[in-house]
Amino acid sequence: MYQNHVDSIKIKSKWKLILFPIVGIFLVLIVFPGIFGSLLSLLLHSSIDNITSLANTIGMIISVLLGAFILCKMSHITFSDIGLNKNGSIKDIFIGAGIGIAMISTVVFVILILGGIKLEYIFSPKNIGGLLTALVFFMFQGTWEELIYRAYMMPHYEKVMGKTWAVIVSSIAFTIFHGLNPNLQVLPLVNIFIFGVLFAVIYIKKGSLWIVGVCHGMWNFFQGHFFGSEVSGNAVTASIFHSVPQAGKNLLSGGSFGYEGSIITTIMGIVFILVVLKFVKKR
Repeated sequence: MYQNHVDSIKIKSKWKLILFPIVGIFLVLIVFPGIFGSLLSLLLHSSIDNITSLANTIGMIISVLLGAFILCKMSHITFSDIGLNKNGSIKDIFIGAGIGIAMISTVVFVILILGGIKLEYIFSPKNIGGLLTALVFFMFQGTWEELIYRAYMMPHYEKVMGKTWAVIVSSIAFTIFHGLNPNLQVLPLVNIFIFGVLFAVIYIKKGSLWIVGVCHGMWNFFQGHFFGSEVSGNAVTASIFHSVPQAGKNLLSGGSFGYEGSIITTIMGIVFILVVLKFVKKR
């Protein structure tokens, strides 16, 4: 299926194949969320500082839908060509959610048994609304990033530089995008790159933006709003558990960056890549 996505791109100009994804990053990842989030925060009197606020959540939904439409128009392709097939979409959403939850839960379990963190149960019924909004936000947020880097950039760049370099370059771009995140250090950058490669491999195997987008989103949601860790250095406002890094064990816990700053995430990310390459069948 993924190869069909690559073949659907009929652009012959190499500079267009390289430039269009960069334009997409600027519009979809920077301009749209900023504009829609700001306007909606004024209309809804909702905070823009809280990344999972109602304004930011609706802004994210609009950014994904409008972004997918514009990217398809730019390259004269269809939603199916970026992995948004109608047939099997519900199944793929559940598959993606299951993969994302399983991956982050495995990482947290290993960190927990090695003593890197303690988990405190802090759930309050008053936070249910915030948790549900965060769930919707991250479902679209994961799809938002995967739309650009895996579904759009990677197939375009494969036509210029081949599959391996397309994976590497799109993963580097994905890493650079996170370069201004709070509390960022070298190991988190390495981990972000590794997971960029992981998401790329999943997309190549399955060709479904539903799977890889929701997988990414549920990784983030469960990391922050279930286990109560920072999400790529960003603190969350409501969670079911609270993850407490243990003193002197930042290499295990990830410290103030969250689990994505942990050496366990490095190791497990590589393991996940190998598992997908070895055992997951291509569509």
